[in-house]
Amino acid sequence: MSETKSRGDRIDRRIIAGALVAVAATALAILAISGLGAGSPAPSATSAGALPPVGVTAQVVADGRAIPTRTAELAVDAPATVSAVPVALGQLVAAGDVLVSMETDDIDAELVGAVAAGEAADARSAQAAAAADQSTEQVAVAEANLAQAQAALETARDRNSGEKAAAASRDAARAQVRAAKAGQTAAQEAAKAAAADARRAEAAVDALESSKAGLTLTAPYAGTVASISATVGQQVSPGQVLVRVADTTAWEFKTTDLDESGIARIAVGDPATVTLDGVPGEQIEATVVRVGTYGEDRQGGIVYEVVVAPDGNVPDGIRWNMTATIEILAGE
Repeated sequence: MSETKSRGDRIDRRIIAGALVAVAATALAILAISGLGAGSPAPSATSAGALPPVGVTAQVVADGRAIPTRTAELAVDAPATVSAVPVALGQLVAAGDVLVSMETDDIDAELVGAVAAGEAADARSAQAAAAADQSTEQVAVAEANLAQAQAALETARDRNSGEKAAAASRDAARAQVRAAKAGQTAAQEAAKAAAADARRAEAAVDALESSKAGLTLTAPYAGTVASISATVGQQVSPGQVLVRVADTTAWEFKTTDLDESGIARIAVGDPATVTLDGVPGEQIEATVVRVGTYGEDRQGGIVYEVVVAPDGNVPDGIRWNMTATIEILAGE
């Protein structure tokens, strides 16, 4: 009975709006006729007493839905088995609260192996880095020996004694420098490779830890658990929505069937009235806050999205996706 009365009230308002437009048009016609009778000159726009233009408005009515301004649909990224559902439908939750947990035995085992491999890679990298440092020290020692051998050769030449033996020592020192530098290059390359292995091992651990974290769904912000489709022991697929969270402190209403005949007349700021099928007898005064520019093909027709926001509080009992009738007073 309440739903019938609500729809009747909306029809009455549309009839009254149409009647007002008709009365305005009739008044304009009477003024025009009286101004041209008995030989009187037609009144000009600047004549004394001329009436201002009459604005014409039209009511655009569309179906819509109630949507919380912040919503989240949570799913896992990999196949998993539900291990715990510690929340209930309609429960208030805080940001970070656990909503649904998955079994992690398999990934825990992989993590143990990956962590061990990472530790071993870190140890090899540290050893390789130490060897590279040692090779650098060996190059420095070899170069110092070469400098001494070169000085000894010059002294031998000055004395004109033992030059041949000094030259041989200098050549041997040069060979040691070349060998030390070759060893340094090899050690540095080995250190780079070991460091890369350690980074890959660390990345593998990070990836597994991230995957494990993804098996626990937590509330992104404070809100209400709007739906739960997970049960303990259930096998779930990637992308399957298991729980929805809504911040019900703020609402908006989105049209779902506004066609091309009405969208052109609607602008941001137009007043609107929203009635909800689930909360009969309540009217929500609202304002257009967004007007869609892209039309979607739906059931053979093009429809546009328009969003209206309530001007004040909404009635108790409103729920996500409740059907609504949105009446917009659009200027023409």
